[in-house]
Amino acid sequence: MDESHREKLKSFLTAVFISAIYFTAAKLGLKLAFLNASATAVWAPTGIALATFLIFGERFWPAIFTGAFLVNLLTAGNLTTSLVIAGGNTLEGLIGALLVHQFANGRKVFERSTDILKFIFLAEIVSTMVSPFIGVTILCLEGFGSWNLYWDIWTTWWLGDLTGALIVTPFLMLWYDNPRINFRQLPVTLLSFLAVGLVSQAVFGNLIFPNQDMEVEFLCIPPMIWIAYRLGLRECATASVLMCGIALWNTARGVGPFVLSSKDKSLLLLQVFMSVISMTALALAAAIAERKTAEENLERAHKAEKQLQGKIELVQLLQSITVAANESMTLPEAVLLSLKLICRYLGWPVGHVYYVDQDNARLLKPGAQWFIRDEKKYKNLRQVTDHRIFQPGEGLPGIVLTSASPRWIEDVVHYPNFPRAKMGLDIHVGAAFGFPIMSGKNVLAVLEFFTDHPVPPDHDLMESMGHVGTQLGRIIERHNAQQAQSELALLVDTSSDFIVMTNPEGYILYLNEAGRTMVGLDKDSNVSYLRHEDFVFKDDIPKLRNEVIGALMTAGHWEGEFHLKNFKTGQPVPIYFSAGILKDPKTGLPTTLAAIGHDVTEIKEAEKTLRESDARFRSVVHSSPNAILTADSEGKILSWNTAAENIFGYPEQEITGKAFTTILSVKHREAYQINETLLKKPQAIRLLGKTIELQGLRKTGVEFPIELSLSSWKIGDKLYFGGIIRDITERKKMEALLRSNTELQQFANVASHDLQEPLRMVASFVQLLSEHLKGQLDKDAEEYMGFAVDGAKRMQQLVNGLLEYSRVESRGKELQPVDTNKIFNETISNLEVRIDETRAKITHGPLTPVVGDPVQLAQLIQNLFSNALKFKNSKAPEIDFSMSETEEEWVFACKDNGIGIDPKYFDRIFVIFQRLHHREEYSGSGLGLAVCKRIVERHGGKIWVESQPDKGSTFFFTLPKNND
Repeated sequence: MDESHREKLKSFLTAVFISAIYFTAAKLGLKLAFLNASATAVWAPTGIALATFLIFGERFWPAIFTGAFLVNLLTAGNLTTSLVIAGGNTLEGLIGALLVHQFANGRKVFERSTDILKFIFLAEIVSTMVSPFIGVTILCLEGFGSWNLYWDIWTTWWLGDLTGALIVTPFLMLWYDNPRINFRQLPVTLLSFLAVGLVSQAVFGNLIFPNQDMEVEFLCIPPMIWIAYRLGLRECATASVLMCGIALWNTARGVGPFVLSSKDKSLLLLQVFMSVISMTALALAAAIAERKTAEENLERAHKAEKQLQGKIELVQLLQSITVAANESMTLPEAVLLSLKLICRYLGWPVGHVYYVDQDNARLLKPGAQWFIRDEKKYKNLRQVTDHRIFQPGEGLPGIVLTSASPRWIEDVVHYPNFPRAKMGLDIHVGAAFGFPIMSGKNVLAVLEFFTDHPVPPDHDLMESMGHVGTQLGRIIERHNAQQAQSELALLVDTSSDFIVMTNPEGYILYLNEAGRTMVGLDKDSNVSYLRHEDFVFKDDIPKLRNEVIGALMTAGHWEGEFHLKNFKTGQPVPIYFSAGILKDPKTGLPTTLAAIGHDVTEIKEAEKTLRESDARFRSVVHSSPNAILTADSEGKILSWNTAAENIFGYPEQEITGKAFTTILSVKHREAYQINETLLKKPQAIRLLGKTIELQGLRKTGVEFPIELSLSSWKIGDKLYFGGIIRDITERKKMEALLRSNTELQQFANVASHDLQEPLRMVASFVQLLSEHLKGQLDKDAEEYMGFAVDGAKRMQQLVNGLLEYSRVESRGKELQPVDTNKIFNETISNLEVRIDETRAKITHGPLTPVVGDPVQLAQLIQNLFSNALKFKNSKAPEIDFSMSETEEEWVFACKDNGIGIDPKYFDRIFVIFQRLHHREEYSGSGLGLAVCKRIVERHGGKIWVESQPDKGSTFFFTLPKNND
């Protein structure tokens, strides 16, 4: 169903409802018709009809007509009287509504007392005469009324219509216009209506002085006056209906002060009374309502005047802030003045600013600008604020940052999101207020203000401060723009580039300091009389006239290189320029030529240096022992150094243009094809930037091991590959030798361990056999048995020495800081018996901690001391142990006064199992110095000896300082 159909249906249902209400009220009223069946002193339908036309308009006249026709047809008279009376009732309501609209303010008739008086006269007295004239006349004409009783019937009819219009119409219209119930006033309203009901029942029910003839009707007036004064028009009209109903009910029962011998006269007298009461109450209520309205308007006017004054003061504040901020030299100064002015306006003692962090727009950092009237009182507030950073939505500054609008906290004590009030310090803050300084939609800063007592929000102030924040933002923008302009001017002035502007005729308007320096002019020299051609080297003047000026005039831009003239030396200065032309937007004519140029002298020198460097690089490449080559995106060789020629046997001219895989073994060629598609394959990760081993192929067809490192790069959109190839044939041989030595060392360890037990058994059993057969063998046999025991022991010593020698590398500990003094003392303690036996004297100089294996260093020093004690002459041994240092290493010296060593044996003594003396002269396995050498070499040092026969020996060894 569309909107028009819904409206029609709604209108139809409304009409049916109105007609039904009219019919019902009419039937009830006609029950009190005593003089004539069609005339009654109680006629509420007149009020219903008038209210209908005033509320809904004349379009609902059929509803009124239908209700009136049916009630008359079903009560008394015939069709003719029913139609005529229904027409009179309808016409009466239409005329009343017309008069009210024309003279009594229409629908707003009950807003003013003057309009109510007009309504009483026009709608209740004048218009209500229409229906009685028409109705009574047709009844008499049709024989349903007596002409002798014409005026009695007419009076009854008219008073019934008048009372119905006076009481029912206001009730219906006022409730229709304002159907809402004021629940705050509901108890008073109900008590007032109860009072009206009780008073009405008391008056009209003869509850007061029932047996005495006393006038008590006046008691109905006070409650009506109270309702008119206290509650208003709508409740006054409702009270009139309530009182009228109670009065009618009692009078119709023959009870009350208005009961006469005739019921009709009783009702007429009652209706007159009720009409007077209703008119008085309505007029009084309207007058009171007008007065209240006038008082409210006056109060609003005073409030508006006060608000206007406040707005004027706010405007003046805004002007003061704007002027002060504009006159400020810096942003902090403008903010501080704003804080002072706003605090003075508010009468608040504290103002502060938070700035948005330039590195993180989601953080607010406290500013240094404060306005505080009492520093001592607000010391704690300043203390916590100066160290507090806020995030969006946190505290007053964070809320203002998030909302980008002013915010007011009436009482911070009861406000949950005010962290500074919850830090255990008395900050003396009651209310707080803040607003943002805006630049477009961005918050630049937050100004906040505090007072020591709660203050309700001032919305006008908040709105005005929003404008202040915007204005301050514009001032900040202007400051920033001026600063940017100053920085740009400074940038131009201090730029290292040549910056020049000329007029269309070529005369210099501006030349920066760097430009003056480039062409040999003093920084204060006058250039306004010079033209651009005066700056150009003579050979490039034609280029300036023909190419540069022509391009500027046609295309508006030129870029390129030409030479300026150095005014002091006359030499050309190469400058790369970018020039443009500025035109008048109105005329389109050139106004300024501007150019910026860079001195490319250094670039020229760099290019020369680069060419020389390239030549040196090519020389290095060709002198490299490794093969170095480059290839294009298809894998074809582009360059080939001398080492590549030597390794693979191809001259550069022969190999250039051939596939990179030519130099690889056939089995590797498919897997190692290099081309542009290689970068898109997973194997690129395995090849590029890695070092891989594979088989190369010489020109002779011989395969050999190589190590390949591939890389790629782009120049523009072209892809290139580079390769470094090493011939690792010798390295492979060394690795094989190393593996062999390692296996040999492992064999030595195993052999040494496995030979230990058999040798001990041989030596033990031979000794047992010698003791068992002692005295039973001849001298030669006993000598042979001694040889066997001695050989087994020497063999055991050799095995132990071999095991000790092999463990230098395999059993060494991690290098660590070592206390040399401690090792020296432990060595002396270990050799104490031998030292006492030989009466040796051992001394040492200052010893410094070093980095090494503490066990092996102790073994090294002990071996050297043992040799010095062993290879002594007839004198008591003297040994001196000392250390010195160079820039990179520690140097140790072990000097003795022993038998000395012939220099020709210096290398031999450090070789395993090498001896310079017979076993009968000096015992030992020949492994001691070999172990020393192996220990020193493991530490990254070296060992040597200086000696002469019979003059003692000095053994030296070194240890690196940075032994990582």
